[in-house]
Amino acid sequence: KVITKEKFFRTTLNHCETLDDWTVSGSLSKSIDLTDRVRGAGSFKVEFDSGSNNETIDLAVDRKVVLLRKIYFYFRCSRVGMKIRFGFGESSWTEKQWDIEADRTGWKLLEFETDSVSFSKIGAWRYEIINSEDDDFFHVEEIEIVEKTALHLELQLREAKYEMKAEKVVSLTMGQ
Repeated sequence: KVITKEKFFRTTLNHCETLDDWTVSGSLSKSIDLTDRVRGAGSFKVEFDSGSNNETIDLAVDRKVVLLRKIYFYFRCSRVGMKIRFGFGESSWTEKQWDIEADRTGWKLLEFETDSVSFSKIGAWRYEIINSEDDDFFHVEEIEIVEKTALHLELQLREAKYEMKAEKVVSLTMGQ
């Protein structure tokens, strides 16, 4: 096992390709859209009508983190001006939140600076509808985080040589 030096890495939190771990409140409808996506197999889609204000979409998360710097995800919605609130935290989604106001209907990569919050984990993740109209929808895809961590890699040791000379050299060959 090889453990790298701690530094900031961008890793996927959720690909948004299955309904596992997602719950919606009220009359919201959730699905995986297999045709409207940025990459991968699909995107998470929520559909709703007027009167859906304050209804919520939760992603079950229990991810240990050391130092979180940024969050990224792709977002697409049905109309310009749609407002969604996004938040996350260790135990409550209100610990860190932002309002998203759509300036286009096509896919957009959103980036959120977290001011290097030092949560021990991400335990709550939510989207809340702020202004709804009939036949509204939005998509989320490829949720990624930038966190300070060390990578833990398991590499197959193919060969090890130890030469007993003045330099006391060890040569390792990794791989298949």
